[in-house]
Amino acid sequence: MNGQNLIDSAEKNLERQLEWIARYDARVSFIAGVSIAMIAYLASVAGEVVVWNNVIALDFFVSGLFLFASLLCIYFGQYPKTNSCNSSLIYFNTIADMTCENFKKQFKNLSETDYLDDLLAQTHNNSLIISKKFTFLKTALILLLISVLPWALTIFMVKTAN
Repeated sequence: MNGQNLIDSAEKNLERQLEWIARYDARVSFIAGVSIAMIAYLASVAGEVVVWNNVIALDFFVSGLFLFASLLCIYFGQYPKTNSCNSSLIYFNTIADMTCENFKKQFKNLSETDYLDDLLAQTHNNSLIISKKFTFLKTALILLLISVLPWALTIFMVKTAN
């Protein structure tokens, strides 16, 4: 591949990395919505409990714990990772640390090789960030799924106890 073809390929690869972030965001909003709805419903039925016993209290605690842990994973996945692995002229956070004039000067003096290296470094950096995001997403989904049984059991016990 020649220099321009490599740059085009690297730019497309970086665009694909950014598309994965959009996929993550779509999935995380579903998990967050379900978790919050389950917590809200759990809170609403807590007021219906006439007599608390150890089993109901334990089920409330366990389901709430897993649901809150799911939301915590979502938080850690959503928390912005703004560090760059290099002094990038592509990445917003390193550009923001420069003056406008300094950025323009450095960008105009950038060679094809330096630009390609920056693209590849940012693609790698984004891959690390996306990998962590999806690890937290998978964990949040597992915790949400685990919470369903104690949550449903809690709802059942509260509704049948009254």
